[in-house]
Amino acid sequence: MESRRLQERILAGILLCGLLISYTNLNLMSHTPSPPRVKANNSSPPADPEVRSLPVTLKALEPERFPKIFVYPLPVRFHSAMVAQSQSCNSSMFSAEVHFHRYLMSTPSVRSEDPDAAKFFYIPVYSTCNLTTPRPQVLRTGADPHRWQRRMVADALEWLDSHDSYSHYLWRRGGLDHILTATHDFGRCFTHRDVGKGVTTSDGLGRFLGILRSMVYLQYNGDTHAGASCYEAGRDVVLPPVSKFEYELPEEMMESMQPVGSALKSPWRAMFRGTTEFKWFGRQDPGYSRGVRQALRRLYGEGETKNEGVVVTVAGEKVGAGEYLREMAEASFCVCPRGYAGWTQRFADSVKAGCLPILISDHTSWPYDSFLRYETFTISVSEADASSPGRLRHILSRLTFSEISTKKTNLLAVRPLFSYRSIQTQYWDSKWKAVPREELTSCGACLMAVLELST
Repeated sequence: MESRRLQERILAGILLCGLLISYTNLNLMSHTPSPPRVKANNSSPPADPEVRSLPVTLKALEPERFPKIFVYPLPVRFHSAMVAQSQSCNSSMFSAEVHFHRYLMSTPSVRSEDPDAAKFFYIPVYSTCNLTTPRPQVLRTGADPHRWQRRMVADALEWLDSHDSYSHYLWRRGGLDHILTATHDFGRCFTHRDVGKGVTTSDGLGRFLGILRSMVYLQYNGDTHAGASCYEAGRDVVLPPVSKFEYELPEEMMESMQPVGSALKSPWRAMFRGTTEFKWFGRQDPGYSRGVRQALRRLYGEGETKNEGVVVTVAGEKVGAGEYLREMAEASFCVCPRGYAGWTQRFADSVKAGCLPILISDHTSWPYDSFLRYETFTISVSEADASSPGRLRHILSRLTFSEISTKKTNLLAVRPLFSYRSIQTQYWDSKWKAVPREELTSCGACLMAVLELST
């Protein structure tokens, strides 16, 4: 039993410890987590140039410092029964809610079975799974699909409130210590119609408005622009979407992938394959992507264009996951423009493929940015520059081979921290031979979410 407990603690910290093995000069400092939640401020770069070049900044790794999370024993109709009815709930870009719940249930070093010993309370409701379930009335009449999602959350809160064993914990801090996943476009807003209004109060949620506004949301949305209300910086935790490569491709194919080297040849290649327009119930939405994707199609057309030593490829046609992975692995850069919200699955796909992400989304918080220095493994381009003739290509043409090579290496180092399905590539085997394979089998993305909760 003691051996098992020790292994569980090691599993919780090994991914992050492994990242630091090849960086011997990083100084780890301990800290005491404050009450939920004051987010770490890493806006100021460290003074040491060598430390400043590292992709990870960590202040605490000890599993005993992780916050204990109590998982409410909600009936299976709120979670696992939905996966049994629709496997797409477990195999889509929205499925982080499923993976995080499973992680908690299988990680005793994080989960508390005693609510009095818990710092947080997790409500296991697969509301996004419910949202994305096909319904004839939505397709036929254009009914708001978010109403089923809202109703499900309301039912879960009603269930907790009706049980004396849990009602006390639900209300005692007004929701400040409660966690809910909202892995769809607009996070805590629950629906695009409530953007700018905060948490919606319709479909039975009104009685719990105070709790809903105070909760910590695990969500993809990290929009911070003026007027945004669907993400609360310093409280909500931004998760990466689940890469399509995690649920569409076998693990063996990911293991055999060699992204470094093939993409470091001149000319630099930047590729974008994806939707450049969106129809909402048959009507064209001109506000989609704030015009960024439309501009990419207008500036670069369909196919390849080359200038200033940079090849830019824009394609809208869908291809199979294997072909898509090959395109990304062979590209120097993967263009990741915003969609309706700032986040995009393409970012997760590019990280998984080892393709340098070009992030085009102003005023956006990215996953785990309390601990990750995005400037060391991504390229940020403003929406205005991406939409201006020649600017994107000019920005890329100024990057040196050394800069791109370093960013590529850093990207591979942090890649496991965005994964919901464990993989260990040949890169990891050769870089850190001392790290046993079985100790890289945790959910790196889930572990990072717990670390964010500890700040």
